[in-house]
Amino acid sequence: MGEKVKTYQGRHDSGKYRGEVLAETEHHVLQKVSGKSAVVHEKHLLPVRPLPPQNVLIAYSNQVAQLKPNQERQRSRAIGR
Repeated sequence: MGEKVKTYQGRHDSGKYRGEVLAETEHHVLQKVSGKSAVVHEKHLLPVRPLPPQNVLIAYSNQVAQLKPNQERQRSRAIGR
């Protein structure tokens, strides 16, 4: 991702993170959330272990994590006259 990447700890109270899982360690999962930032998630808080290169949504609420496939947002184009 480059030299100027910022890494953040996932906010367990109310954070939502979308992106590709880049790597895992014994205790953590690293998720790319933008071109210049990544989030570290604690594995013991996740309901299942996402594997690289899965694209997922990890959402926390009150110290509980939910993990879902990340639905790619599609841009709709209106036809103009």
